[in-house]
Amino acid sequence: MTKQLRPVLMVLILMMSCTFLNPEISSDNLRGAATVEINSSPTVDLRPSIAPTITPSLTSTPTPEPTTPQPPPTLTRQPHFVPALPLTSGNPITLTHISMATFKTGWGIGYQSDSGARVLFTLDGGQTWLDRTPPDATANLINETEAAWANFFDDQTAWVVYAPQRAPSPPRDIVIWRTVDRGQTWEASNFLDLDGLEAYFIPEGFTFSDEDHGWLLVHVGAGMSHDYSFLYQTNDGGTYWERIADPYGGGLQSLHNTGLNFSDSQFGWVTKDNRVYAELAAAVRHRWVC
Repeated sequence: MTKQLRPVLMVLILMMSCTFLNPEISSDNLRGAATVEINSSPTVDLRPSIAPTITPSLTSTPTPEPTTPQPPPTLTRQPHFVPALPLTSGNPITLTHISMATFKTGWGIGYQSDSGARVLFTLDGGQTWLDRTPPDATANLINETEAAWANFFDDQTAWVVYAPQRAPSPPRDIVIWRTVDRGQTWEASNFLDLDGLEAYFIPEGFTFSDEDHGWLLVHVGAGMSHDYSFLYQTNDGGTYWERIADPYGGGLQSLHNTGLNFSDSQFGWVTKDNRVYAELAAAVRHRWVC
């Protein structure tokens, strides 16, 4: 019996020794220990790293590139420079226009019996006059005594345009001359745009609001209660002139133009002659009374 119990006792002793060495281990405790151990470890994301995508804001507006102003067209042809024929010293001058800048200094347009229209300047209040005519070929046309129109800005600066007033076909090359030294030297503008020109080229208004901005209103033909006109404009002191209105436009052509003036570079006025309608109304009233 003792031999039979010996193996059994050995098994019991081993089992009891294991229990005493690990008294708190059970299947539940093992699962709990495994859970705590896994949760206490740092989480590692094994997926590949993806850089964040940056979406540009839809409200951002790119800064526009600054625009570079375009220079005026380059002059492709030069005017024909012809010095004015000399005036005869001591002979009287007939003045057709005068513009005094000060008590002593001023401008004039005039002619002698054997000369065309001349641009003149005085230093002594009009007692004597100096010839300051630009080198325009038309200035030597003797019979065109009123063929020069000018805007005299001050006693240094002036603009002058020449064109035969009564010629049946005006010359095709017309420029506007500018001086800034009392007419001692002159600079020519571009040739004016004369496309579609009719029978005449007669300035009706020549004005500057400052030394850079100027306008020239030109009569080129006439119709029934219409004054066919070109309007030229400069923004650079008279070096380049652009035609901004012509007889194919609107209100500028109705009735007859009598004057032009601009207060600044944006606002201007043109005066009109309504004589035709006044005469027609008077005739209708007379007929009605009779």
